[in-house]
Amino acid sequence: MAGRHLAYVAVFSALLTSNAYAGEYGYPSFQWTGFYVGVNGGYGWGESKNNLDTFAPLPPEFQFPGSNDCDVAAVCISSRGTNDLKGVIGGLQAGYNWQAGRFVVGIETDFQASDQDGTQRFTTDLVANTVPITASGRLKQELSWLGTLRGRVGVVARERWQLYATGGLAYGRVDIDGSVSAGGFFSGVVPGTPPCPGPCPVAKFSEDDTKAGWTIGGGLEGSLGGNWSLKAEYLFVDLGSVKTRFATFPGCRGTTVDEICTNVTTGIGKSSSDITDNIVRIGLNYRFGSSPPPVEALLK
Repeated sequence: MAGRHLAYVAVFSALLTSNAYAGEYGYPSFQWTGFYVGVNGGYGWGESKNNLDTFAPLPPEFQFPGSNDCDVAAVCISSRGTNDLKGVIGGLQAGYNWQAGRFVVGIETDFQASDQDGTQRFTTDLVANTVPITASGRLKQELSWLGTLRGRVGVVARERWQLYATGGLAYGRVDIDGSVSAGGFFSGVVPGTPPCPGPCPVAKFSEDDTKAGWTIGGGLEGSLGGNWSLKAEYLFVDLGSVKTRFATFPGCRGTTVDEICTNVTTGIGKSSSDITDNIVRIGLNYRFGSSPPPVEALLK
């Protein structure tokens, strides 16, 4: 009887302190090697650093010869700002691990649906050809899906747990929608035409772009028994810059109160948004292959 209790103590001590508990019992130790698939869910909080500029030239007859400057030969609207991209994410992952002693090397790919989005709004005052103008705008970004292809390097802690670092390729779909408006009039022909019933549209634009970048992070994964394991993971993602070019509308920019405005012709605009993201998620994996024997088997 005492010998049986000593066997229990020996087995559990080995489970807690050794990377292999086969030894004299003749059973294989727990192994991370093999294919796995799983699901995950979590939360993302990202950032978009935005630059927006429009350049709408005055008609040639209103320009000084050789001048192409803002506020003299053109109406220029600019904005610099940052908005947060927040939302829930969820998806699937699959990968393969190789274990050698206490070290685990692997490769993993995942694909996430995302509802992360954010909106920047701005208002700016400027003067064009001595005419004061108030402009405003809206710039919205949405991260609709995201995927990664990453390497993993882990170290086994007490056999059934591994602490790992991960990094590699990231890619995702970024949708951008924006608009700019300013006080003034619809017509770009002559001043004094009927005013807009509010700010006049200067530009409307949208862009859908699939971007590739990089990701780095880490996590902790532990066996739940059998072929199942649970992980907690953090990733930082950089998708680079999404750039958009668009045309601006002609009009007479100015004030509707005094009905004083400056004519402008069709111009150009451009925006750029630098997209980064932080992701925290929980994942459930199923490993294909044989499971380690139950403890009871070691005691027979």
